[in-house]
Amino acid sequence: MLKKEVEIKIKVEKVLGESPPFKQGGSWRLVIPRRVVKEYKIDELLSNKEYFGFIFLKTDKGILLVPISKVATIQTLREALKFIDFSHITNEDLQDILSDE
Repeated sequence: MLKKEVEIKIKVEKVLGESPPFKQGGSWRLVIPRRVVKEYKIDELLSNKEYFGFIFLKTDKGILLVPISKVATIQTLREALKFIDFSHITNEDLQDILSDE
């Protein structure tokens, strides 16, 4: 885990939908609600990019779901979490976040 804790404050504006997971082909799937697609123009993102996905981050309060435009690496994690001041977080700390352990 991180050697330094990062605390952020966010403002919750509204619920954009909900989606129950379902099992298909041996994997759990999750459908992106229509209002999320519309609000974040996901249709446009998918047609203009090679890759678009979400990274699920475990926090002390639950799961943080953040869109990413490239496969998860230290650099794409920094880019996806640019709303957090990560200036004091090292690449080794971010690698710890990305590790499966």
